[in-house]
Amino acid sequence: MDVIFLTPDDPSGSIEGVKLANDAGIPVVVISSELAEDEYEILCTIKSDDYTAASGAAEYAMEVIGQEGNVLILNGMQTSDVIDRINGYKDTIAKYDGVTIANEVMVTENSVAACTTAIENMLQACPDAKAILCFNGFGIPAGYAAMQNLEMDTNRISVVDVDGLQAEADLLASGEMALSCAYGQNTPEFGRRAVTEYLAYTEAPDSYQKGQLLELETIKITTENAADYDIYSQMK
Repeated sequence: MDVIFLTPDDPSGSIEGVKLANDAGIPVVVISSELAEDEYEILCTIKSDDYTAASGAAEYAMEVIGQEGNVLILNGMQTSDVIDRINGYKDTIAKYDGVTIANEVMVTENSVAACTTAIENMLQACPDAKAILCFNGFGIPAGYAAMQNLEMDTNRISVVDVDGLQAEADLLASGEMALSCAYGQNTPEFGRRAVTEYLAYTEAPDSYQKGQLLELETIKITTENAADYDIYSQMK
């Protein structure tokens, strides 16, 4: 094995595997989420600037709801990217005295179905919620499904998230989620950059600066540009 490209689902639990790779002399590039701090060596971490993306998504929601009212937060698995997103949401919301976080729910199953159920429960408890801020790209599809199940107007509530799934763009383009917004990750660039960094290391291993955090910009997706969104456009 020449290299390992690793997306850690568990920031701490994945470390032992990285240490085994270190012992075997196999370089590791971490993608999408950071590992917890410990004694290990990686070439670099490549991920989105999740905090900035979430802050932008939250600002969008605050603008469309008039900077007042109850909002809901859907939290998820505690990887570094999700933690950064939730912190970005909360720090942005805290700037507006008229906005209250009415509820925050943690989902343990990473699926549209689980997110839909969680959002339905939150909306039943707080039907006057004006915005839902979600930890990943299941947010907009799940928010849409939950509002349909509850026979609510899908254009009344702003649902924002960070990910950039095609399903999100399709819903935004349909006009049925008029107040919603996603910040899309440039995931094809994750892969391209990971290979580029590995090749740079192989060409000059002694001068390569290991352990860098390389954060990529995200793509703002709204009803205005969703029809033209293509997650693989960077590869064309």
